[in-house]
Amino acid sequence: MRLRSARIIAATFALAAFCIAAMTGVLVGNPPAAVLLRALAAMGVCWIVGALVGEIAQHLVTRELAAHRLRNPVENVVLPGEDDEAMEDATAGDEDILVV
Repeated sequence: MRLRSARIIAATFALAAFCIAAMTGVLVGNPPAAVLLRALAAMGVCWIVGALVGEIAQHLVTRELAAHRLRNPVENVVLPGEDDEAMEDATAGDEDILVV
C-alpha cells in the first residue's frame, strides 16, 4: 500500500507536468520536437518530485494513523444485528465496551 500511494502521486505529478509543458509549448508556437522533448523532461523531473512528495505524505499519514490508534483503542466491538449470544459473550464482565 505504501509504495502504491507514492507511485500514484508521482504519476499524477508527472502527467500534470507533461500536459502543462505540452500545452504551453504548443500555444507559444514552438516546433513539435522541442515541445515533446521539453514535456518529457518536465515529466521526468516532476515524477521524481512526486515520488518524494508521495513518500513523505504516506509516512505522515501512517504515523498519524498509528498515533490515533494508540490514543483511541477499540476492543470487543459488537455490531448491531449480530446474534444475542455473541453480544452476551462480548459484553460479559466488561462495563466499558463500545457497542456501535
